[in-house]
Amino acid sequence: TTDQNRIYLTLNITGQKTKRFSVKSSNLNSDIDKLVKGASLEVLRVTDPATLAYHYYRQGPQYFTKALKVIERSEFSSTKDRKWLLNLKGRILTSKNEYFNAFSSLIKAIKEDYEFLSAYNNLGIALYNHPSTSTDTLAVRLLSFANSIDSKSTYRYSRYSLGKVYTKLGHYDSAIMSYENATKIDPNYALAKNNVAYVLRLMGEYDKSTTIALNAMFNATDKNKALLWSTWAESKYYLGQVDSFYYGIRKSVSLNSKTVQNYLKDEPYSCFKNDEIFNKLIGDNYEK
Repeated sequence: TTDQNRIYLTLNITGQKTKRFSVKSSNLNSDIDKLVKGASLEVLRVTDPATLAYHYYRQGPQYFTKALKVIERSEFSSTKDRKWLLNLKGRILTSKNEYFNAFSSLIKAIKEDYEFLSAYNNLGIALYNHPSTSTDTLAVRLLSFANSIDSKSTYRYSRYSLGKVYTKLGHYDSAIMSYENATKIDPNYALAKNNVAYVLRLMGEYDKSTTIALNAMFNATDKNKALLWSTWAESKYYLGQVDSFYYGIRKSVSLNSKTVQNYLKDEPYSCFKNDEIFNKLIGDNYEK
């Protein structure tokens, strides 16, 4: 279509005739949700498959199958669409733990554009998530290469991902350096700052950890603040300040209860398994 502000879809909705719809790009999520509410949707053709597939991807794991159908049915009419669709397919397959298929899709995306930093980053994440520890070193090499070809130093995600791999390997100084490189690109990158605080906690630098976590809360979203409060609380626990630990957990849960629940099996939370106060703070989802 010549209209860049709208996306045209040809849809087959169960119980209805095949119809052609037009939705505004700016209202894509809400318009599609209204369009297909309560219906079994099969996409026959879409002029902007990357946008539609990404819409489904953002809805969560229950929509991954629909996103993959959009990708598989697309004709990859342009190089731009093809590389982004292959890249997104790789991300989805990584989330589904289908690592070798994810590797294949992401490598194809890189072959479409050898400077495609997002694909390098997602391939690094797939290698990092793979259960075999032998892929971690390869992830470091890949992400380091991605950073080296980022001539304008504008891509924060590969620096952040490299920090995660270094953390997993126990190379804490290199991890902190990678996270700090990400914050040089984006000074408000709360996730990277949180991970610096987390690594400092692992290193036993509890006071530094709490200071960084607290300072990073300025301009952070509520979701990121919840994560920062939980990291702050962890260091307070190891400092022997249990009341502060409870305070931090309470703040974290009030902002986003899922944040703490995601880490309940990890230290220091597991030692509170039978603690009545802690159980009340984190709610009914705690596995006793």
